[in-house]
Amino acid sequence: MSIDTDFWVNKLSQQELPALASTVKNLALLSEDDLTSLSDIGRSVTHDSALTSCILRVANRPGRSHVQVTTVSRACVVLGFKRLRNVCLTSTLLSGLLKSKKLSKPVYFQLIKLMSKSFYAAMISKMMMSAYDEDTQEEIFIATLLYHLGESAFWSIGGKVTEQLEHRLRHTTDTEAREKVAEQYLGASFEAINRGLVKAWNLSEVLVKAHDNPNSRTPELQVIKIADRLSDCLLESQSLPSVKNKLLQKVSQYMQLDVPSVVRRVNRCNEQTISMLEALGIDVLKQFLPTQPVIYIPLNEPSERGGVSVHHNSCEQLKQQLNFLQQLTHLASEGIGLNQYLETVVQGLESVLNVDRALVLMFERDGARVVSRFANPSCDLASQQQFKFSCRAQNDLFITIGQECDPVWVREQVGEKYKRLLSKELQAVTSDKGFFIAPLLTNNKCIGFVFVDRRQSNKGFVSHEFDTFSHVIKLMNLSLYQVLN
Repeated sequence: MSIDTDFWVNKLSQQELPALASTVKNLALLSEDDLTSLSDIGRSVTHDSALTSCILRVANRPGRSHVQVTTVSRACVVLGFKRLRNVCLTSTLLSGLLKSKKLSKPVYFQLIKLMSKSFYAAMISKMMMSAYDEDTQEEIFIATLLYHLGESAFWSIGGKVTEQLEHRLRHTTDTEAREKVAEQYLGASFEAINRGLVKAWNLSEVLVKAHDNPNSRTPELQVIKIADRLSDCLLESQSLPSVKNKLLQKVSQYMQLDVPSVVRRVNRCNEQTISMLEALGIDVLKQFLPTQPVIYIPLNEPSERGGVSVHHNSCEQLKQQLNFLQQLTHLASEGIGLNQYLETVVQGLESVLNVDRALVLMFERDGARVVSRFANPSCDLASQQQFKFSCRAQNDLFITIGQECDPVWVREQVGEKYKRLLSKELQAVTSDKGFFIAPLLTNNKCIGFVFVDRRQSNKGFVSHEFDTFSHVIKLMNLSLYQVLN
């Protein structure tokens, strides 16, 4: 038998998840059957105590009803037809996919991460559709939630095939690259399995159109695509600020709001997503949601004065950056020692970012302090020796960044969070104009930090420089495993 899309759709529907497929199909049909009354739906779920509890929790969320809802029939009235059906469908699907007991830890991690992304995207899509009636909002919500149904179903079955593919995809974050790897290994791309399963299970017509016409200009289909990409961007630690900004701008254009207003709505959406997951009883998905407020900092546009000169300089800078990134990759593959590798990093950062100080800070053996171990050639010894900081407290900048595993741009506009984490000792030796700092990671463990600033020249940074810094850190952390092994 040839292994292709049909093979996987049949395997998932008939062999691996027949009960879930049947339940989801029946629930999806309820929204299309005008003769089915709310009371009929109520009676159909009362035999399931877990689902009943879930419906009551959702109905009693703040802002839904001033009176405590204690019965499914009352919840039907409070929530409405499509809302109730979507609560049932969401709870049944997510809990059903998470029931498997034979998942390895990496595969389970892959599954809940994808499900978190899908649920967050569904909440974002509903936020974007706030100007539409509630039925339309619910329709787009469920279509976005189920957009990656095939891939989620695949990971939920467990076994050797999922473990082997997860291993191949572990260090691949690019969507197109992941699709190619999956297609080579499975005989079908995740996109094809998603589309096939949606059709086989007779799900949302809007969802079918979203898969059949991914480039459609239809507003509703655009919302699904934008919400899916924004969710992916906000949940992916390596996403660049410039990518996030462009997606927020697209949401802004669609909703006809300014970007700051959109950012406020996205942050409220984050809170509502957590609240809804708690009501649904699926707290495990909360761990992948954004832990920090979404921030939008406009990109600094390069001056048009200087014309060809500006363009020439930017090309030279880009060429310099690419050469540096290629050098890091080459050194890692050549089996270079850690010391030489980190020395190359700080030298390259000084050149590429034109910084006064580029330092690598490492934990001492007991983990109580971080100290400067490597510095760029232009950094004087006295300045380097100032970087010795205790990091025992939980409300410490180094501890926080080590836990979050993301590069951070500490500056005046970033808000109160990182300002509160800055010790007086650290403030005394860093630039008032801001600095970049990122964790050194190997096997997801923080072993130190990379720090750059322009204290001596008293200059700040612009957004595209943080993009460059983030690129370097991403490549460096990917290469560290090779260097250390």
